[in-house]
Amino acid sequence: MDTLNSLLVSSSSGLKMESDGGMRKNPTLICAPIMADSIDKMVIDMAKAKASTADLVEIRLDSLKSFNPSEDLKLLIKECPLHTLFTYRQCLFLQACLLFVEVKGGQYDGDEKERIDLLRLAMELGADYIDVELEVAHDFIKSINRKKPEKIKVIVSSHNYQNTPSVLELGNLVARIQSTGADIVKIATTALEITDVARIFQITVHSQVPIIGIVMGERGLISRVLCAKFGGYLTFGTLESGFVSAPGQPTIEDLLNLYNFRQVVKFWSLAVEANNSIPSFYAKLGCMDVAMKEFESIGLLSQVSWNATIDGYIKMGNTYEAFNVFQCVPGKNVISWTCMIAGYARNGEGEQALSFFVNMVRSCICPDDFTFGAVLHACSSLAALGYGKMVHGNVIKYGFQAYVSVDNGLVNMYAKCGDIKESSCAFNNILEKDLVSWNAMLFGFGMHGLSSQALQLYDNMVAHGMKPDKVTFIGLLMTCSHTGLIDKGRRLVFDLMGSVYGLTYEMDHVACMVDMLGRGGYLAEAKELASKFSERDTIEAIAAIG
Repeated sequence: MDTLNSLLVSSSSGLKMESDGGMRKNPTLICAPIMADSIDKMVIDMAKAKASTADLVEIRLDSLKSFNPSEDLKLLIKECPLHTLFTYRQCLFLQACLLFVEVKGGQYDGDEKERIDLLRLAMELGADYIDVELEVAHDFIKSINRKKPEKIKVIVSSHNYQNTPSVLELGNLVARIQSTGADIVKIATTALEITDVARIFQITVHSQVPIIGIVMGERGLISRVLCAKFGGYLTFGTLESGFVSAPGQPTIEDLLNLYNFRQVVKFWSLAVEANNSIPSFYAKLGCMDVAMKEFESIGLLSQVSWNATIDGYIKMGNTYEAFNVFQCVPGKNVISWTCMIAGYARNGEGEQALSFFVNMVRSCICPDDFTFGAVLHACSSLAALGYGKMVHGNVIKYGFQAYVSVDNGLVNMYAKCGDIKESSCAFNNILEKDLVSWNAMLFGFGMHGLSSQALQLYDNMVAHGMKPDKVTFIGLLMTCSHTGLIDKGRRLVFDLMGSVYGLTYEMDHVACMVDMLGRGGYLAEAKELASKFSERDTIEAIAAIG
């Protein structure tokens, strides 16, 4: 799951993909499922959903242990600060769900007529959306004929907990749902493979009616994150990790902060872009065999697709195939070149990265801040001071000396290349230093054994109102370890980190502490500290003693 998350992040916000920044750019809604067992808890969770910037809540009535319909529905609708979607799932969905996935589904096992009557009552009391299953949709919609308020939308849903049918079957299913008189079509299928998502996207992107297309399960996560690109009406995000109403739901926090959901734009209006979009995402997910088959079937590739293919091979560590694709790219742009430079640097091929940078400049392609960040990383890994100075000259030539991310790269590069004076100079030239700036300089001083400068820098950092993070303390502990400042190191971890800044120390901090105590001859204390962690982490920590 972690690998899939990191790859999805890169497809949303990584190496300068071709999209604009800014605030929300898509109309796709975020819906927070509310599955509390009491009305009071539901009211609290609805307020949390509002605070999370969700657009509406799905109130799962079947999760309630006790329920007074007429009074409680009025209260929920009155107290909810967001639009409301009422769902009352039958127990048969729970049985199907438990058969194929480990997640709670519907919990209602009472009279079917009573269930439908209750949803109708929610509609009459002012709900914004009602979700009914396809199996009962005809009867429900017929029963509310001429009684349905204009503002309310009826979602007719179909759930498949076994697989994702073919595009033809999905198209027929959409037609069946539309024939019930649904305002919004909802299809939820199950992903057996990541490629199953493509079939849902092919349906939603061409739909002429509002549609919700969700592929459940871990392999279907991309359908929830990227539905806005393919015309999805809404996606679901949970308030907390682990509390899901269907398999594979991300949290709202992850949707917004990890996947940049609000910036996802539906821009697939041109046929070429629509055809290229799906294989491009397979490439970004590392499914290169599938991506290449899709590309071959299209024939005409967009610039986005070429770059996504390069990036896909780079993420797999296959720089050879990435280079072969790069050679075939017509009209290589700055992203094409930067993908290769960053890829070589990331995969330990710094000399190749530098060679590509030189050829990029010779090809009259202007580097950008991402390019300079990548090539400076290559210089740092090679400790190639001469090349680093050459890159610095180009930073000035192309006017990127005011970019803090580039300046941070210069601080790091000079420090790792042995020129702490130039590193300090680059740091001092940064007009608006961020936390990375301070940490890079602190590590530089520590790397060169300049403990007094490192500690003074830390004091200056705090005085400037910059709050240190866990990385800051790793740098300070490394400094103390290499200069024998045992007491200072102890105070950093046990006093400042926890008491002042509320940070918990992790394995990296423990390893630094054990290293520091071991170097100072405090072996018993080092072993005692290491023993507080798990067996796996303890072995790593004790290994630092040498």
